[in-house]
Amino acid sequence: MEAVKDTNLIRITVKDKNPEMAARIANTLAPRFVDFLSNALQEQMGKSAAFLKTQMQEEQKNLQAATEELKKFMAQPQSVNELQQDIEAKLKLITDFKTQLVQLDVDEKATRASLESARARLSKEPKFLDLQKSVIDDPVMAGLAAGKSDGKMSDVAGLTMKSQEINENYTMLNNKVAELEVTLSGIISQKAAISDNIRKTQAELESLQATLAEKQTEYNRLQQQFTVAQDTYNTFLQKYQEARITTSSKIGDANIMVVSPAIVPIKPVAPKKALNVAIAMALGLMVGVFTVFFLDYWQKSGESQVIPNVKG
Repeated sequence: MEAVKDTNLIRITVKDKNPEMAARIANTLAPRFVDFLSNALQEQMGKSAAFLKTQMQEEQKNLQAATEELKKFMAQPQSVNELQQDIEAKLKLITDFKTQLVQLDVDEKATRASLESARARLSKEPKFLDLQKSVIDDPVMAGLAAGKSDGKMSDVAGLTMKSQEINENYTMLNNKVAELEVTLSGIISQKAAISDNIRKTQAELESLQATLAEKQTEYNRLQQQFTVAQDTYNTFLQKYQEARITTSSKIGDANIMVVSPAIVPIKPVAPKKALNVAIAMALGLMVGVFTVFFLDYWQKSGESQVIPNVKG
């Protein structure tokens, strides 16, 4: 059995003296091999499914714990959503205060201008008016003068008198100045109160923002923990379902098929007589050549003589 290079095929080779027996063995071995792979993979996937089920149950517990922790956090007072709504309300309130403050600034400038104008006009207006009129124009003085002149009005007709009367323009301007001063004082008080409210609201806003930052950080941590636990559980659940389906199915039958069954060969693949004869002839020739060279070397070595050195 060998894998065919650059393919996903497996070749099964059987050698036997009986060609029919060789084909029968190959055709029997192929489905047995498929069954062997199916059983091996099913056993392996069964173990994987058991492990995945155990791990999935652990991840389910982690997911439940993360869910409960997130629920408890969300049930606490001043949740992230509530804090965000409070912050938005504070921001709107501060904006309204500042709008009112701008309007009061405009009203203050207008009131001050009106007050300065009224004061300037009041300073030029006398408080009393000096009047000179005939005595007969005043009933009281006319009666007194007539009594002294024995009731003759002609005697007092030429008499005049000086008097002072309150200047109505002065009174009106004075009342206007007083009214403007009261209005200006009210505007200044309103501005002070609104400025104080802005400072208080700003302090509350900063406190809410600090609390929101802490809550948001904790919420993000818990949310990320929940998301990771959920994703991990879903991953193990999916892998477990795949392993369970694989375990209950015939993997070999679904993924492995016999492409070409073995057929009875017409010619034997072995022994190859022509090749064997060629190899035998080559080896015999090599042995003969070697023998000839060896015998030649032996003969030449035997014919060699040693000539002694004789002295007379």
